[in-house]
Amino acid sequence: MFFIEQVSLKYLISVLRYLAQGNSIKTQAVDYYIGRSTTYKIIPETCEALWKALQPTFLPRMTTDKWAKVAEGYFKCWQFPNCIGAIDGKHIRIKAPKKTGSQWWCYKDYFSVVLMATCDAYYRFTWVDIGQYGKFTFLVILELFSM
Repeated sequence: MFFIEQVSLKYLISVLRYLAQGNSIKTQAVDYYIGRSTTYKIIPETCEALWKALQPTFLPRMTTDKWAKVAEGYFKCWQFPNCIGAIDGKHIRIKAPKKTGSQWWCYKDYFSVVLMATCDAYYRFTWVDIGQYGKFTFLVILELFSM
């Protein structure tokens, strides 16, 4: 059991370092003595496990009462009545995935993945959408995926 815990901890540390520093998969594999194919496998698995564990606590689903509190915070701090969040998005440049055509091609003339988020008056995230095709504009993402 101790060996399994050590291996899992090594994988977790490798993935967290990969996310924080943006190293290549090859570098992560060499630095942590993990096979490259294993590294390719553990990164999405670990990210999904982290999301499932942390999302309910740190980014819970918004209810009507929570949205009302956000609006109250905006009015109290910034004198914006009926504001339920500040929203922004970012196209993150990526290498073109194989055999995807123009799905990831954005209007900025490069391949991208879209990150979008809203936050409350105290700069805390209230909603995020990560990983949409670069071809989608921010308005399309808001229409397709309700908060």
